[in-house]
Amino acid sequence: MAQEHPQRTLVTGATGFIGSELCSQLRRHGVPVRALARRAPDHSGPWNDTVTVDLRESIPAEVLRNVHTVFHIAGHAHAETHSPRAESDHYAVNTEGTRRLVAAAVGAGVRRFVYLSTVKAESPDSAYGRSKRDAEDIVINSSIEHAVVVRAALVYGPGVKGNLARMRDAIARGRFPPPPETGNRRSLVHVYDLCDALLLAAEQPHANRGILTATDGESYSTHRIYAALRAAAGKPPVRRAVPMPLWRLLSRAGDLLGCISRRRMPFDSQTLRKLMGDAYHPDDGGLRALGWKPEHRLTPEALLRSS
Repeated sequence: MAQEHPQRTLVTGATGFIGSELCSQLRRHGVPVRALARRAPDHSGPWNDTVTVDLRESIPAEVLRNVHTVFHIAGHAHAETHSPRAESDHYAVNTEGTRRLVAAAVGAGVRRFVYLSTVKAESPDSAYGRSKRDAEDIVINSSIEHAVVVRAALVYGPGVKGNLARMRDAIARGRFPPPPETGNRRSLVHVYDLCDALLLAAEQPHANRGILTATDGESYSTHRIYAALRAAAGKPPVRRAVPMPLWRLLSRAGDLLGCISRRRMPFDSQTLRKLMGDAYHPDDGGLRALGWKPEHRLTPEALLRSS
C-alpha cells in the first residue's frame, strides 16, 4: 500500500512579514507547513512545500489536499488608498478571496481555519475595513468544524513592513521631524506575540466561532513610537520636537498644493490626522482568557531582535 503524505498546515501569505514568522513557529513545533503565495518565492523558507495561487482566481483542489489546518494571513492591505481600483482590490482579495478559500477548505475537509483580520474591521470606515469585516462573516458562518477570527492591532517587530517601516526609514534618513507628545493613543502587537495568539486560536476549543483581539494592552503615542524607531535606527534621542502648530501649517500647505496640482501631496491634513490621531483598541480579554500572555512591548530591542 502506498504511504499517505502527512497532513499539512497551510499558511497563506507565507512569504510576508507575519506569515513567514508563523511558518517558522510552526516548523519549530514540528508541524509540516505548506506555504501559499501569490508569486513563487525566490528563496527557501520555513516550509515543507509551496503552492502559487492568486486568491482572485479559482483555487485548485490539490492546494488543500492533506491539509488539516489553514491560517489565512494573506490579504490586500493598502488601507490608506482610496481609489476605485483599490476598493475593488480590497473586495476581490480580502472578501471574495476568503470566500474561495473557505469553500475550498470545506470541500477538502479542513478541520481548522484561523483568519487574521484587523482591528479596523471592528467599526469599519473604509473599503479595507469593510472587506475584512465581510471576510470575517464568511469564516465564522462557514461549516468548518473550528473557525476563528483574530483581529490584530498594528503589528511590529524585526522585518516590519508598511507604515512603520516607512516611518523607520524616513527617521534613519533624517527626513521625519520629531513629533511632539500629544497624548494620542495607539494599539500595537509584536509579531511574535501575534503568532502565539494565532496558534492558540487554532488549538483551543473555546476559541471556536470567536472573534478575538490581539493587542499588547498598552497605549502608545506617536511620540513614543517615534522615539523607539529612532533608537532602533541608532540615532540619539531628540531634545526638541517640532510643535503642533508647525505640523498643522505644513499639512495645510500640502492641502493647498494638492488643490493646485490636482493630486494628493505626501503630507496633508489627512496624513496629519492619521499620524497624530488615535487608533486605540481596548483588549477585549478573549485571548487572555485562553491563556495568551503577550511578552513584548515596543522597545528598540523588540524592533530589532530576531526569534
